[in-house]
Amino acid sequence: MGDDRGFHGRDMNGNSQAGTQSSVANSSRGPRRPAVVFVCLALILLLALAGGLGAFAVKIAHDEPQAAPQADGIVVLTGGAARISEALKLLGNGSAKRLLITGVNVATSREALRSELDASKQLFDCCVDLGRQAVNTEGNAAEAAAWVRNQHFTSVILVTSNYHMPRSLIEFQRYLPEARVIAYPVKAGSPVTGSAVEMLTNSVALRVVATEYAKYLVALARKIAWDSWRVPVAPAQS
Repeated sequence: MGDDRGFHGRDMNGNSQAGTQSSVANSSRGPRRPAVVFVCLALILLLALAGGLGAFAVKIAHDEPQAAPQADGIVVLTGGAARISEALKLLGNGSAKRLLITGVNVATSREALRSELDASKQLFDCCVDLGRQAVNTEGNAAEAAAWVRNQHFTSVILVTSNYHMPRSLIEFQRYLPEARVIAYPVKAGSPVTGSAVEMLTNSVALRVVATEYAKYLVALARKIAWDSWRVPVAPAQS
């Protein structure tokens, strides 16, 4: 009987069948490696975003306003009557000299706004300024920065809703790096209240927090890019 090993070990072209099978196996495994790497990176990114969202919710839940803040001016961002009411209380209590309400609708008259807020006419007429140019948070910061510099202020109390404060602070730090900005987060009227767990398990609150977190990341990236090339400005001494 003849030896069949040589016949079975090679194909009709004389190539080793074992080598051919190994090449096929390697070629089938090869394209999978980039896909596995991509999936792993995507999972890492998702975990990082989820962790960041949780930390963001914790920060919102734990942030509390100072009991009696003091500054040259107060800036409140429109978006809820409770925000403006809190800012007016601060002004009335002597926390600052003047108040800017930024982002007021151009169709809203000064008197109509005062009446809606049930604010003191004397206080409103003497010490409240209205900004009508801003249409978003970045615009609020730009409008407030111009007002602060025009008033020669070196410190301001920033009033807005609790979930909106982290992003607002970033924009104000970018447009007003020379001034001291004191955060005054408002929970009244906010759809985001309670603990971080309560925020993340309530569908309405989760949607608000997740949307705001995404906007916060964009604002943070923009600030990092801005800080990388702008000339540093020393904070003003108050």
